[in-house]
Amino acid sequence: MDAYCQGWGHQGKTPPQETHAKGSAPILVVGITGDVQTLYSWAQSLAGQLDNGHLFTIKGYGHGGAIGSCATAATIGFLVNGTVPAEGATCTAEPRQAAADPPPAANGGAEG
Repeated sequence: MDAYCQGWGHQGKTPPQETHAKGSAPILVVGITGDVQTLYSWAQSLAGQLDNGHLFTIKGYGHGGAIGSCATAATIGFLVNGTVPAEGATCTAEPRQAAADPPPAANGGAEG
């Protein structure tokens, strides 16, 4: 709530607590440098707090962890094979393709 309400004068009553996940398997933290909804600095902070955290950086804009084939491959490699990307690994976000126009109606668009 604090992050969502920042700038509106909201003051949280409970300070954020660090998260360590002591003894965990590797945890991949994906951060996008230009994500305005979940700031990259938050990803950096979380990865640094976790005992077994690994930061994977996507250079670009947008919100969502796998933007493009490079980032998707790294994420799938981690989730399916347990392959942790190399320390400092990055990908550049690929532009999202615009949605295709729907195909024309079979009857040329005329109704009934």
